[in-house]
Amino acid sequence: LYTNLNGDLIASNTIDFAGKSINYKKLGEMNFADQVWFKKTLAGNFLKDEKINFNGSVWEDLHVDPIVSEVYDQDRWGTSFSAQVKNAEGKLIGVLTARAGARWLESEFQRAVDIGLMKGYTS
Repeated sequence: LYTNLNGDLIASNTIDFAGKSINYKKLGEMNFADQVWFKKTLAGNFLKDEKINFNGSVWEDLHVDPIVSEVYDQDRWGTSFSAQVKNAEGKLIGVLTARAGARWLESEFQRAVDIGLMKGYTS
């Protein structure tokens, strides 16, 4: 989702990861200004890990995502990654948030385990 600084939707995807159409019109009826992820992103309250040089996004823990749940008309677990959008002059112009489902998170954990096993790590 891409929003303006007031939390109004500017753009979103219209299909899910499997290519299935989603009810994206519901998103246009929503305003995200009161959402914690939106407020933290605007404020620049980012997750920081200097050891791996990670900075610049807001990450939410796994939870029932109210945005995705609204689009699918059922509770959907997920997480999100959100970042500021700036223009060429560096002026903040919006917020971009990626809503990742629990299946994505599960696949990333599995990938990490597989890499660890290939490197010879054991439990």
